[in-house]
Amino acid sequence: MKKALVILATLVTVNAYAWDWRNADAIFDATKTETDSTNVTWIRVDNGQIQAACERESRRRGQGGFGYAIQGCSFWDNSHSACTIITPKYTTIHNLGHEALHCFQGDYHK
Repeated sequence: MKKALVILATLVTVNAYAWDWRNADAIFDATKTETDSTNVTWIRVDNGQIQAACERESRRRGQGGFGYAIQGCSFWDNSHSACTIITPKYTTIHNLGHEALHCFQGDYHK
């Protein structure tokens, strides 16, 4: 019984610190970056055009599109020296921050 409680406590502790990128208030590990410096270009499109703009940019870069609904997107080169973010003209700080984090941490959704 004691061993089961220790395992349960460990699981609860690990899950409490697991980062959920969908939660705007979740704390994440800012030490796990792929770069500390990048040039960011921010493109803002009409709110109803975000999906089309991101799909178009993804295909232009040879990535084949998203295939699911998105609220913004970001694209970075392999060296992370340049990053392009696309959001609606009227967006949230969470949306912009989410995309900006990709510029520094890459594909952290995995």
